[in-house]
Amino acid sequence: AFEVPFAEPNAVAVDPSGNIFVADSVNDRIVEFNSARKFVRQFGKEGSAEGQFKGIGGIATNASGDLYVSDSGNSRIQEFGPASEHLRSFGSVGVSEGQFITPGAIAVDSSGNVWVLNSFGIQVQEFSPTGTYMSGFGSFTSPLLAPTGLAFSGGHLYATEDGYERVVERSEER
Repeated sequence: AFEVPFAEPNAVAVDPSGNIFVADSVNDRIVEFNSARKFVRQFGKEGSAEGQFKGIGGIATNASGDLYVSDSGNSRIQEFGPASEHLRSFGSVGVSEGQFITPGAIAVDSSGNVWVLNSFGIQVQEFSPTGTYMSGFGSFTSPLLAPTGLAFSGGHLYATEDGYERVVERSEER
């Protein structure tokens, strides 16, 4: 069992070393545990500076152990290194390419590209590992309906659509 009290933990990610990250969204923090489920550290607090959050929509790790966090209230993605150091932020408020309104679930593909579910923007956007917009699908004219989750497996992206009560599958090799 995890020995840290949470307030609405809403996302979990495991890095290649087996470290477990939990998004404690109400407390605007990330809590890290080692593979033996022992507390390692926590970081983040409410705010808009680097390393601060206003609601966490999702988290994911890459093959290097970096952690990507959907900072929903600040309409951005923040990337942290293996020692929880802030590496970069990307995205801004809006509905155009590379912009977000309440970004939610996040997933990293086998190439290290970062996929973000833009909940209000009803779309999924793909970014390079350093935050450059690459592609996307879904829009206000061709929306995903109430999207909530993202996952990768075997070169395929899966996105849930609560509004249509279905899962959409998309291949990495578009």
